[in-house]
Amino acid sequence: FFFSLFNHLKLYLSDQFFLSLQKSSIADEESSSLISLGQNKEIELIKDLNEENSDSLLIVLKKIPDQQLGMGIGKRTRGILVTSLQPGSVAGEKLRVGDRLMAVNGVAITDQLSAVALVKASGKKLWLQISRPRIYQNP
Repeated sequence: FFFSLFNHLKLYLSDQFFLSLQKSSIADEESSSLISLGQNKEIELIKDLNEENSDSLLIVLKKIPDQQLGMGIGKRTRGILVTSLQPGSVAGEKLRVGDRLMAVNGVAITDQLSAVALVKASGKKLWLQISRPRIYQNP
């Protein structure tokens, strides 16, 4: 997979990738290649999928065999949201209840059924573009 970043994005590195549309740019170019996992599919942060007073983040969840991701999603007024998280789960370590799912593996979310299908169909890694209200951000 290749990640393409657009101007005005900032990358934070830890054990996951965070991309924020509200921060300064990481490159002068229109896009930058960040990582290649040996496949020809390109996953991009979809810039038009941001919400007011929220940050767009691209989060990587590594699936563990015979273990659930540990998250529940549901349709709410704001869209498809993370509605529950199991403590200590893969999803519980990186997501927050109230995060809005914007895209799964580079595909924009249109409804709950397609979101669930895309999550289930993903391989060993799951790329989630979320919109996180700033009230959840650490200062």
